[in-house]
Amino acid sequence: MHRTPLELDGAGMLIVKVRLFAKGIGQDFRFILDTGASRSVVDTGMPSSFLRAAPRADPPRVRDSTERSVNLDRVRVARLEIGGQVREDLLVYRMNLKQSFLAAHQDEPVDGILGMDVLRGTRFVIDPQALEVRWGGHLEGTRVPLTFDPHGRPALALKLEGVEVCCYLDTGARSAFRLLGDVKPGQVSTPFTYQGLSGNSQVGKRICVARLEVGDQAWLDAPLELVASGNAGDHLGRASLCAAPLELDLMDRWAVFTAGVDGRLPLLRESDRPEWVWVPTPKGRSLRVESCPSWWTQAGLRVGDELIRLGPGQQLSIRSATAQLGRGETWTLRRDGALVPWRCPAQPEPAALDPRTQP
Repeated sequence: MHRTPLELDGAGMLIVKVRLFAKGIGQDFRFILDTGASRSVVDTGMPSSFLRAAPRADPPRVRDSTERSVNLDRVRVARLEIGGQVREDLLVYRMNLKQSFLAAHQDEPVDGILGMDVLRGTRFVIDPQALEVRWGGHLEGTRVPLTFDPHGRPALALKLEGVEVCCYLDTGARSAFRLLGDVKPGQVSTPFTYQGLSGNSQVGKRICVARLEVGDQAWLDAPLELVASGNAGDHLGRASLCAAPLELDLMDRWAVFTAGVDGRLPLLRESDRPEWVWVPTPKGRSLRVESCPSWWTQAGLRVGDELIRLGPGQQLSIRSATAQLGRGETWTLRRDGALVPWRCPAQPEPAALDPRTQP
């Protein structure tokens, strides 16, 4: 069994090291493991020695989850290896990943995206607790049959209120569940914003549903996102797929979910924490507050604040800022052009948090 270390970035993306070869010499690159991507992608900065020219053709017409066109071209990867899998002369897309919206959520932008053109025909376990991918591994749990959608992505039947919906599995998406549709009259919803690979944003509606079934188990009190765009809906994302170890058998077409307790499958809930993004500046990149739940706003943090300095000895990064939350240390922010000290509260008051956001 081959084991590949798994890295989780600031947004929870699954990052693995992929080895590419140039003239027989291998070098490791960081790729997002993305079952929602039909074809793998390399960054425009990938050294040309690892690539070959693709046959001449019109530029591919690819639309992201917000229906915006994404500028891509095609190249071939001479040789790619991961987890004992080898692909040669692999036709992939190429785009500027290091300046895409993905890079805004990453302390170290990735070199590529590992898609279904490599993953199809493999079997592996994603273990976010052990931080590894086990190629050829097995799990005990709830077995659910898989199909492949027209784009070659693994899909399963999700049952909502007795109705089955075919949803593809997208380890590149942060959400738990997203479907095409709109709220029913009188149904309580909250707006949320999502981005596509182009960086374009759109707004959907989030509701809470009592039960979403898969196989003989279910997710309870589950957050369900409803969107209007055809490319954005009907999928399961990391919050439902990666809350516990998951087996994907893309040879015999099975998914195995870690068995839940009393019919409840595990689910990563939205945390009530601020989120930061890297923003380009004339001197490089700046780390700024992108979203700020109400409790943290009351504690003095604001959307748009720039993080200048964390606690003593802490490197400025999304990972460090997340880890330092709640430790009661004083940070330095830039707000409206002035430096402002801000004491990071030691612990949020439980009453201030929505109980549905807790694990």
